[in-house]
Amino acid sequence: MALKQFAKKVLVGAFNGVCGDKVAGLDNEKTRLAWLESTLLKIPRGSRLLDTGAGELAQKKFCAHLNYVAQDFG
Repeated sequence: MALKQFAKKVLVGAFNGVCGDKVAGLDNEKTRLAWLESTLLKIPRGSRLLDTGAGELAQKKFCAHLNYVAQDFG
C-alpha cells in the first residue's frame, strides 16, 4: 500500500473509531486529543514525523515512538 493511501486509511479510520458521530465544535478538545493520540500511535515505530507549526510542542508527548521533527516560525 502506498504511503499516501496508508496515511489516509489511518486518519479516516482513527477519526471514525474515536469520534464516531460526534460533531466538531468549540467544546471538542478532549475528543480531538483522543483522536490525535490514537492516530499517531498507529504510525509505525521509527517513522519520521514533521510537525509543522509545532508551537510549544504540545503534541510531542504522543510521538515517543517516532522520529519527531518540529518546525515553527515565530
